[in-house]
Amino acid sequence: MATKPEKSAGNAKRPDNKKKKPAFSAQEAREQKKQAKRKGLRPGARNSAETQEQKNQSVKNKDARVGSRKPVALVAEAPVAVVKAPKPAAPKAEPQMPPEQQLAKWERELEKLENDDRLNALLDKLELEQPISEEDQEWLDKKLARHQELLKLLGLNEEEKVASDPDELLQRFIESDFDPNQFDSRYKED
Repeated sequence: MATKPEKSAGNAKRPDNKKKKPAFSAQEAREQKKQAKRKGLRPGARNSAETQEQKNQSVKNKDARVGSRKPVALVAEAPVAVVKAPKPAAPKAEPQMPPEQQLAKWERELEKLENDDRLNALLDKLELEQPISEEDQEWLDKKLARHQELLKLLGLNEEEKVASDPDELLQRFIESDFDPNQFDSRYKED
């Protein structure tokens, strides 16, 4: 059988002579203890009474809820591409040739274009209405444009009007300055 522990001097309750203090007085006691630990004055000039007043004023001036006074765009603007005006490039001056040499050069280039096998083959395909590739079409357009330019430079591009009306043909003949001496030196005017 288990016996009850006896009351001995070690297990006896001690009478509380101290009364419990209410919670508010316990808080005051802690504050007093904190201040008792501190010794001397607060460090630095930042804690002086004057700076405390200034600090309070600056806090009033800088209210975190107010934010920046800088205006903010509410709608995102499309980025504007700044296009710099291209500097006019100095025109590449081709070496000045005498007009006779320049004409000879253009005539050689025109002859070379007219005798180009690839150009002639592509033109034949187009006449037969056969399809050609885009690359060939671009090359052909480039060469034909140069051919037209050379004809204009050489003065060979003068296409005569095709007269559909016989009266128009007669009018053109009357208005033209025909000199038979140009073609036949034996011709003499009476």
